[in-house]
Amino acid sequence: MQTHLEPLAEPTPGRVLGQEPSEIGQVVAGVTGGAPRGVRTLDTDDGLVVLVTLGLDGDTSLAAAHDEASVVEEKIREALPGVADVVVHTEP
Repeated sequence: MQTHLEPLAEPTPGRVLGQEPSEIGQVVAGVTGGAPRGVRTLDTDDGLVVLVTLGLDGDTSLAAAHDEASVVEEKIREALPGVADVVVHTEP
């Protein structure tokens, strides 16, 4: 297994939001058929950063997991215009 990490850019302070936008759960359910395993949002100087964890079937191929994560990212960006970044993590 090989992992690749990308920094957001320069470190920027952020504040965890108390309540996640409902659009995030709706997007994930629309793509995966279920709720996200975890959601965290940070309000930063650059805008909203969305961190989502998807629970996928253990038989899901790496390519399929990547494709599903990409669709979720794209749909969240459409639902929340101006979002600074979306990071989608998948796990079995």
